Amino acid sequence: LYLDDINIYYDISINDKEIFNKLDINVMPNPSSGIIELKLDNLPTNDFHYKLTNIAGKQLIKKTYIKEGSSIVKIDLSSYPSGIYLLRVFNEHQSKVFKIIRN
Repeated sequence: LYLDDINIYYDISINDKEIFNKLDINVMPNPSSGIIELKLDNLPTNDFHYKLTNIAGKQLIKKTYIKEGSSIVKIDLSSYPSGIYLLRVFNEHQSKVFKIIRN
């Protein structure tokens, strides 16, 4: 059995860092018993998406486009069991991951 370390490096340009730092994304309520709201402010015009996985990495909500100009996206977690989930909001150059607790 062989195990290799794989390292992936990505340099962010100054312009990308500025955009990334200005992203104002919040998930509420957290913990949640059902519907969460993804609140988006200062979202640039770039194409953003989100996806939801459980803590084991199984994808539950596939890559979903966030319509440009959206300020709130509602995501229904009521059909999933209690536990910890990861919500990833991303585009081609940047990403934010939120730990969501479903109770």
